[in-house]
Amino acid sequence: MSRSVRALLILAVASGMAGCATTHAQVTALPSTIETPAPPPRVVIPEILEAEAPPPAPPPAPAPVEPAPTRPSRPTTTPRPPAQADPPPTTPAPAPENPPVLQTATAGDAGQIEQRTKTKLSAARRDLLDIKYAELSAEAKAQYDRANGLIRQAESALRVKNYPFAEELAGKAATLASQLRKFNDPISF
Repeated sequence: MSRSVRALLILAVASGMAGCATTHAQVTALPSTIETPAPPPRVVIPEILEAEAPPPAPPPAPAPVEPAPTRPSRPTTTPRPPAQADPPPTTPAPAPENPPVLQTATAGDAGQIEQRTKTKLSAARRDLLDIKYAELSAEAKAQYDRANGLIRQAESALRVKNYPFAEELAGKAATLASQLRKFNDPISF
């Protein structure tokens, strides 16, 4: 290496060290406690209690009402066609003494609805018996339990002879059970 390069290198290192030696960060001392400002002055408004007001006076008696004056009729300038004879007033039909009773099913229909409901319930029970509960997912287990609940509700509705509701519940249970059976059956794919 030449002397000039060596001299430049020494000069650069010396100037860099000189800059570090003279520069120091100045730190101002923080106060030991922080002074908080005083709260603003408060304006206190005294509460004025009102004395009990005397009871209100009873309203004055209403003045007698006079009938409004009638207007005189105006004469018409155009002649009216002759009035046709009014049709005789129709008399309303007399109300029946015993109002009709609303029935959801007749005795014959009730037997048919009950039979259809029992058929649907037996189909739902048969489908649920074919399902292996332990192999079901958590969601499928919830649906299985829901189908059993619908079956119980339908049986309860049958006991109180609420046949339309029982048939609706049994239909839902049968549909849910058949869908679960298809889901659980690996051959149906």
